[in-house]
Amino acid sequence: MQHFGIPVDPKFKEKQDSRALILKLLINLRIVPPHVRQDVVNAFPPLPDFIHRCLEIEKNQTMFQNLGLQEQHLTLLQTYMAANGVQILDEFEAAHPPYTGDLTNEFKMISPSAYKATRFLFMQHTVQVEQALVELQHEMGNNIMTSVKKLMNAHEEMYDSLDLLYSNYEKVNKPILQKLIAMPQLVSSLVDCIEPEIQVIYQRFYKQYIEQHSTKEQIRALKAQKSIQKNR
Repeated sequence: MQHFGIPVDPKFKEKQDSRALILKLLINLRIVPPHVRQDVVNAFPPLPDFIHRCLEIEKNQTMFQNLGLQEQHLTLLQTYMAANGVQILDEFEAAHPPYTGDLTNEFKMISPSAYKATRFLFMQHTVQVEQALVELQHEMGNNIMTSVKKLMNAHEEMYDSLDLLYSNYEKVNKPILQKLIAMPQLVSSLVDCIEPEIQVIYQRFYKQYIEQHSTKEQIRALKAQKSIQKNR
């Protein structure tokens, strides 16, 4: 959204930076392989909370196990955070001080020609994303995924809001601007929901397959049993 002059929500930036730092830490400690996708840490708590929990591993065993971490990883994290956690936390908090200003005052409107060109490029990207999501739904048995539908609706709302914002160069529509400032967080949250929804659909398909397969096996067994009884 910065390309449209929309300021970044400090809370959203803090969330993204938190995930990036946690992933970098896990890679450096060789807990996860290099080049792994960042969504592996989507379910992790924010960095300050993560550091605190690493220092109290015994109280947070279940949480870490649910995140897929093994016993040796927990020992490694606890040792590392005991030595470096305070410094990491201080640096993170210094980079993300509390924000008390009005973000709408930081909006920098771009020229009509720049807006038109930027909108076109962004539209090309979102069209590609939506086409990929449609193909994904087709591969998932044409199931309409709630998160995908909401994401597409968010894309449409984003462009409508941008057009409305840039329809008047004399006065900034602050409610629309506030909606656009919050848009990256909304889109990020919806993207986070896609993979868990895929897992639910996959598990449902797998359960149906097992049930159908079991039913067929039972029918075969009954037919075989009847055949044996007739031959007697």
